[in-house]
Amino acid sequence: MNRQVARCSLMLALCGLLLAACGRSAPEPTPDLQATVQAAVEATRDADNLVATAVAATLTASAPAADEAPAPTATPASVAAAPTATPTNPPAPPANTPTPTETRLVIEESAPATPTQEPTNTPPPTPTSTPTQERLVIVESVVDGNDGNDFLRGSSSSNQGRVVLLPGFGQAEVTRPMRFDGRIALRVEVFDTRVGLTDGDGIDHVTFRLVGDAGGGDVVYEKTESSAAYCLFGGDEPTCSTLVFARSGNRWPNGAPIVDGDYVAQIDIVARNGESTQWRWAFQIAGAQPRQEARPDLVANVVETGPGALDTYLTEALVFRVEAYDPAVGDWDGAGIRNVEMQIVGPDGAPVYARVENNAGYCAFSGGEPDCTIWDFAENGYYWPGGRLIRSGAHLLRARINAQDGRQAIVEMRIEIGLP
Repeated sequence: MNRQVARCSLMLALCGLLLAACGRSAPEPTPDLQATVQAAVEATRDADNLVATAVAATLTASAPAADEAPAPTATPASVAAAPTATPTNPPAPPANTPTPTETRLVIEESAPATPTQEPTNTPPPTPTSTPTQERLVIVESVVDGNDGNDFLRGSSSSNQGRVVLLPGFGQAEVTRPMRFDGRIALRVEVFDTRVGLTDGDGIDHVTFRLVGDAGGGDVVYEKTESSAAYCLFGGDEPTCSTLVFARSGNRWPNGAPIVDGDYVAQIDIVARNGESTQWRWAFQIAGAQPRQEARPDLVANVVETGPGALDTYLTEALVFRVEAYDPAVGDWDGAGIRNVEMQIVGPDGAPVYARVENNAGYCAFSGGEPDCTIWDFAENGYYWPGGRLIRSGAHLLRARINAQDGRQAIVEMRIEIGLP
């Protein structure tokens, strides 16, 4: 009985609806749920893909509810109210969906993560290293001087791009001036801004010159690089070659000794259009070998030619005595001297006599302790020791002094021999 009563009530409700419809001038359009959602999706098209995907997934999940028929127990009032229901906002994405801001941060550092159909609490992936991060491990140091060519520079924001790079060195190792202790590596990044902004663009070659004595001495090492990366000892990206003092025997690649002290790197950069610039960068060397202190010159003099005199014209006899010493050792005759090579050259330019003296005083004809032996022309038949004839004319007295530390000095004096 109750079922029949319910069926009758339902029929009455339907009839009421028909009568109400007939009394209206035109039926109101039924809102299109799918069109409303599509409009919301279009309005947020420029949001992050993850948000759009989450919205679509939510709509798909809610679609079957829109197609269900009214329950048999629904009252006429509830049925009549259904057509007037209008969705006000598109469904919100799940709370755990990544926000557009988080996604963009990930994209800037690495490739974006693939979006999933279901929200997740997994945090964004850690950004992976990019090529620019490799640059960060190469510290830099600004150059000390340049000639003002602003077109030839590097990408650094420091010192208008005029910097040297120090491959293999950490920021904590950089000093001013830079101190290379036990090893050295150096590189420059440079380009012609009128050609491009990549290392080597518009550059013909780069020449490195290392000058000793804080730039006032000799060039101890030189290297020309014709392509990027421009490295002091060759090699390539990213770190170039490093010269380790102990492994090289404390020598530069050209064989010159590496000594501790102050240096200046002169870096000549030549563009393909012929323009050039020079960067100058001061640095120090330590942990190689101590610099030899400058030693005073050897002292060497001819102090006697005739008996007890320093004559230039001789007719009867010759003595030829030399005084020599190393002031770093002492100021007496023979101090720091290994030996003295003594020679007499005749009028024709040929040697007529030679002798090596190992002890002071240094006398061409022996003696010297204290007096040298005098060579009397007449008593010796006008012959030199060894049998060569003594002739009149210009003669050269020459002495080569050999010090104990390997240094040498030469002293010469011209005389005239006149025979009767």
